Amino acid sequence: MLFPKRRKIGNDYDSRVWQWITEIPKVEIHLHLEGMVTRGLLFRLLKKNGIRLPGVLGVRDLEKKFRIRNLHDFLRLFIKVIQPAIKEEEDLRPLLHNATHYFLRNRISYAEVIFSPARFLQAGLSYEGMVAVMREEMERIQELHGIQMYLLVDVSRGYGEENAMQILDLMIQYPCSRILGISLGGSDRIRKGRFFSRVFAKARSYGYRTVAHAGEDSGPSSIWDVIRCLQCDRIGHGTSAYQDRALVEYLRQKQLPVEICLTSNLRTGHYVHSLKRHPVTRYFREGLLVSLSSDDPGIFGSELNDEFFLLYKKVGFSIEELLAVLRLGILSSFMTEEEKARSLRELGSASERLRRELDL
Repeated sequence: MLFPKRRKIGNDYDSRVWQWITEIPKVEIHLHLEGMVTRGLLFRLLKKNGIRLPGVLGVRDLEKKFRIRNLHDFLRLFIKVIQPAIKEEEDLRPLLHNATHYFLRNRISYAEVIFSPARFLQAGLSYEGMVAVMREEMERIQELHGIQMYLLVDVSRGYGEENAMQILDLMIQYPCSRILGISLGGSDRIRKGRFFSRVFAKARSYGYRTVAHAGEDSGPSSIWDVIRCLQCDRIGHGTSAYQDRALVEYLRQKQLPVEICLTSNLRTGHYVHSLKRHPVTRYFREGLLVSLSSDDPGIFGSELNDEFFLLYKKVGFSIEELLAVLRLGILSSFMTEEEKARSLRELGSASERLRRELDL
């Protein structure tokens, strides 16, 4: 995390803003389960499963594996180091325990988490077994802490359409109320969204919600592609949309949600090289439905609290604008309309109380 000891940040006003951020209830809708792994947990999984990485003798040695300069570095870490550390269905349980602590630290009351099963299925893990472990843990999280956690099942561009259809068929064969939909991940340079049109049409026919990463590693045409060919309910990242005036206007008119992940966008670095120039400012002020998420807090070292503080301190959003982004996150989620209304009321009440107490 950026502020692991929660020290006083900047001046007194900044410290009060930080306290407001840490205590306000939040939702998070662009978050990868495997991307929440800590260095310590990863090392324990590697050791448990007898996996030796060159030069890695302790937790500190893993740090160099987490040096991310672009999306390729991130995907290599995710696919070649983190996912292979999970050798059996039960290895998912500590990831969910990790997620619980993350949600509590960041006052997250509702989360939609992306889970990527392709690599695990190829390694011989059971889809039904993985879902059973995760369902049990998600129900435990809600029972103990009142936190609602749901899954979006990732189908990666890198594994192709046939693999994506196989995963969807497993979702249909083993339905789970905690699984809301399907998400297209991976670099949008590898394959256009149109190659997954049949998969997404079938998913929609079974009532699944649809999301796609787009515009993170390729231009606006990638975003148009998932809009026209996949009819996605949300766009993950969308950082290149600003290059196409007509696309920005379309996103505004249709109120098609765009999931923003500041630190992730900066670290993968294709379209964002400075937070001050991140397109989130333009998107927000032009009326797009933008939400804020951490993407992979264990990898990038920035949790949702940190992302909101960056939006305030580095990007220049006011408290009122932070509150608006929190509201937009609720509206962008796949909650029911009743749940959204209740969450909006709770957010408003909490913000009003905290601003009085903190004199903001």
